[in-house]
Amino acid sequence: MTRTYERKPDARLAFPMEAFVKAVEAVKNGAKIYTAGKDYGVPYSTLRNHTKGLHLKKVGGRTVPRMNEETVLPI
Repeated sequence: MTRTYERKPDARLAFPMEAFVKAVEAVKNGAKIYTAGKDYGVPYSTLRNHTKGLHLKKVGGRTVPRMNEETVLPI
C-alpha cells in the first residue's frame, strides 16, 4: 500500500497583493502594524518583517554571470 502526500488546503495562507501594498502604505502613514494587518487581512509577522526590512537577503549561493555579462564587466 503506497502513501500519497496531500497538501493541506490552507497550509500557506495567501492574501491579495493589493491588500499587502495597502497595508504597507497604511503602516508608512502612521497606522500600527497590528491594526493594518487586521484591516487588510495580512499576517502581522509578514507585515512586520517587510516594514522593518528583515529577511531581505536572498537564500542560496551567488549566481554566475552570463557570458554577455562577463564581457561588459570592467577588469
